[in-house]
Amino acid sequence: MTQAMGQKDDVGRLGDDLLSDSAGSLALRQAVSTQSVARDGEAPTQAAEPFEATGLKRKRLLVGASVAAAIGSSLCCIIPIVAAVTGIGTIAAGAAFEASRPYLLGITVLLLGAGFLLAYRDYQRACIPGSLCATKPMSRWSFSALGVVAMAVVAVAAFPYYSGVVAQVVLGQPSPSYSTSSVPLSTVTFQIPDMDCPACAVSLSATLYKLRGVADAKLDVDSGKAVVSYDPATQNVPVLEKAIIDAGFHITSGPRS
Repeated sequence: MTQAMGQKDDVGRLGDDLLSDSAGSLALRQAVSTQSVARDGEAPTQAAEPFEATGLKRKRLLVGASVAAAIGSSLCCIIPIVAAVTGIGTIAAGAAFEASRPYLLGITVLLLGAGFLLAYRDYQRACIPGSLCATKPMSRWSFSALGVVAMAVVAVAAFPYYSGVVAQVVLGQPSPSYSTSSVPLSTVTFQIPDMDCPACAVSLSATLYKLRGVADAKLDVDSGKAVVSYDPATQNVPVLEKAIIDAGFHITSGPRS
């Protein structure tokens, strides 16, 4: 009987050893699996989150830079409205940005495209469950917010094409300061080559209408001409010419009556 009990104790110890070996093997396999995952580039959640946060910051930086470039490309038509409203600076100051507009538009497209590519890359990348790139806020920023910002960037970049309407809304429809219907009028034409956007034309027109004796001012952006009708008894060509020059514009040829 004593021998039987000894054998039973031996069997129990053997079972405990086997269970211990099995638990150790399981822990070893888990450790190897974790190391293998790390080697394959699938970092643990704690390591992935800083990387994804950096990617999110990169996208925000690119989108912010594209917005800034879009605004810069439209300054040629934004500045005239601001100058006419505030009286700070000259209406033609924005003309300095006209030459750089194509380059700024190109930069805008490149930066916005880079933002979309980063968002698409992050969407396609397989993320460990629970990491930042797998969460809903990340997805919303990458697509919904990015789409809204893209539309805003396009609207700002296209501002010169509808700047005349905005200028009329902000400045009001230009009209003579007083009636000259009962007096004979004279007409003079100025050639203004740097009047290159509708906002410039509307702003300069408002400036001319503020002058005493000006009955009408027709400004055409395509031809770069300003045709001004005025009362010769109260106004003259040198004063009209000075008003145009003071607004920051250049007159390439002498006024024609």
